[in-house]
Amino acid sequence: MLNVTGFTTICLLTLIIITLSTPRQGNIFEKNHIVPTNIRKDVETLSDDLNAERLTETPYLHFTKTPKEVEIVAGNELVLKCEAIGIPPPVIEWAHNGNLIHAVDESNDAEQLHNAGLTTIQYSVTASKMVVPCLKTKNISEYKCLASNGHQKLESTTTVIAGQKLSEENLKCTHEHSPPIISMWTDSRFERSGATVQLFCRVNGITRPNIAWYNEENSVLNNSKKYKILSNGDLIIYDTQWEDLGVYICTASSEHGQDRIMAFFYPTEP
Repeated sequence: MLNVTGFTTICLLTLIIITLSTPRQGNIFEKNHIVPTNIRKDVETLSDDLNAERLTETPYLHFTKTPKEVEIVAGNELVLKCEAIGIPPPVIEWAHNGNLIHAVDESNDAEQLHNAGLTTIQYSVTASKMVVPCLKTKNISEYKCLASNGHQKLESTTTVIAGQKLSEENLKCTHEHSPPIISMWTDSRFERSGATVQLFCRVNGITRPNIAWYNEENSVLNNSKKYKILSNGDLIIYDTQWEDLGVYICTASSEHGQDRIMAFFYPTEP
């Protein structure tokens, strides 16, 4: 017989699935929404609760690379990098002078729904880069790398000093014709065979580039019973097996250029 806790979990999972598959017109968890407060709170925390109960290791989060202080001539390109390791997989956002500029809408929600009830590892290294095509003003700015995994939050702050800018004649950088930039991706991921995994490949920007995934033989991965490319660019690998070990390549391309990353996946014994 199904106990109350199990029944509640199934109901909440069903609500999450409906929520994720329904076009969002605003935040479904806003206070004025018809969803009761207690149900809203349960849905928001269910994913983390399932992770805590079904993880083989204790959740943790640690920076493996943080952005360094930079001195740059205004008008040049700024690139800051950050990397975090954790259980569950971390997501990374960026803030500039206290304002969030690179936000992440979701973590590995799709993976968690498919793995509900399974014991998983969820050990992952997430990498991120924050790119400003050109610094147009001479100033001192503070940038923060913000890492979180549903259980912990970390932040690392760095200072960017923009010196004397180039002459107006040479200052020709613009966002309009910039190539797409992959801002967050899975660097490496370990998971038990038989589970579903979600490899990150997130692109920031108003114009949506073409996202494609390839295996290490450079064969394109299309939506199938084995793979699915989500609307946010992530790759889902279903029922992972030893044969799925290897490097996966994500490309983001447009008429203005291309960016690419590589993600390593290692399936462990069940």
